[in-house]
Amino acid sequence: MRIEDYFQQVRATIDACEIVQASKVTYDKRGTHEGFIMEAVKQRPYFIWNADLDEEDVRRILAEGSLYSRTQLMGTILQYAHFADIWKYLAVRDVQQLFWQIPWRDSALRDHWKWAMTLWGYPPDDCADPSAARFSL
Repeated sequence: MRIEDYFQQVRATIDACEIVQASKVTYDKRGTHEGFIMEAVKQRPYFIWNADLDEEDVRRILAEGSLYSRTQLMGTILQYAHFADIWKYLAVRDVQQLFWQIPWRDSALRDHWKWAMTLWGYPPDDCADPSAARFSL
């Protein structure tokens, strides 16, 4: 079975659903494909999977959120976003300043980032208390 045929069957099943018919769901066009299932997540940044945040929410939290929210989100971006995308959201000075508060998933990753930041001329030890270092396992 071709994937197009499979999704046509899925669409037919969804269209036959009484709840869908009652809610008058409309389809939006994406090229030659139709669908509404991905609409709710299409603006979610790919590196965020555990929260219902869109790009606007991410930028708002980084600009105005609490220290805890900002460092949690910075950790997610630094550890899961593609390198080129990291700098679309974060400033290297912010990473330097909050480096030791970021919840790293392991110490090796934290050490790699520390090495890189130092190499680029933004050593984390210059802006924060290294004794506060922590990481998550």
